[in-house]
Amino acid sequence: HKLQVWRGSEAVGTVYLDLFARKGKFSGPAHFTLRCGTTGTAPGLPQLPVVALVASLPFHSSGPGPLLGLGQVEALHHEWGHALHSLLARTGFQHLAGTRGGPDLVEVPSHLFEHFARCPSVLPLWARHHHTGEPPSPGLVKAALEEKKAFRALEMQNQLLYSLADQFVFGPEMGDLTSLTPQQVFLRALHGVCEQQELFTQLPLVPLTKEETARFLRTDGPCGPVKLPAMNLLTHEHFINYGGGYYSYIFSRMYAAQIWRKHFEADPLNKAAGDTLLSKMLVFGAAKDSAEILNDIAGELDPNVLLDC
Repeated sequence: HKLQVWRGSEAVGTVYLDLFARKGKFSGPAHFTLRCGTTGTAPGLPQLPVVALVASLPFHSSGPGPLLGLGQVEALHHEWGHALHSLLARTGFQHLAGTRGGPDLVEVPSHLFEHFARCPSVLPLWARHHHTGEPPSPGLVKAALEEKKAFRALEMQNQLLYSLADQFVFGPEMGDLTSLTPQQVFLRALHGVCEQQELFTQLPLVPLTKEETARFLRTDGPCGPVKLPAMNLLTHEHFINYGGGYYSYIFSRMYAAQIWRKHFEADPLNKAAGDTLLSKMLVFGAAKDSAEILNDIAGELDPNVLLDC
């Protein structure tokens, strides 16, 4: 689907929706900026942004369509937050538009929109039972949210581990790697992340036997047993695009929680709150200092707000 986005009589940009799974397609939900917007005055400018919102929802040729769990709904709202950031930024330089800034800022709108996905007053406005067409009952929404909250501490420790691993792998503790083989580099990272996990989380390590270790390392030579951290270092994609900055994921969640609490929690569909989000955050893209943007719209950071939301 192709959507033309308007704000009143003003054209905002274009969104391409590619939401269903197919063979060989990128597997996870994602937002891609196909063309940055700019308010420049050079020939051919200004130009409106074009973004793509991609997911791999199950496709049914017959029936009601994809049946989404709460986690999938949150993921779509997360990516839509990124898309809005790209669509609504108005900057003189296209490489400062929307999500072209640091992760400590660009992840805030995406995490903010996750709050809308799990808001009991917003869900019934669009969520429907696939047979009856009825909105979810308040009891069902409450039960789903309580179930999600039951694992918040575990989820937070996992996020902390990802941040610690990212800091270790891209930090000075890895030492000089020029003379090491790829396997030796991996083992150094593996041991270091295990140490970080034991020091700063309560997550258990996964022990391997000598035989499992030999298969894991793909070696026939002698090797002692190793332990694995509670994450897969080889498939954690955010190592690629964060590069020592994954801590900002939790940091952004704290600011998003404050913005939700301050501007949206009492009335999620309040137009004045939306206008504030646009004028104090989204419109700047990365053309204004991140700290100034966040302090202006959220106030002084209070980490405890995230724990209460």
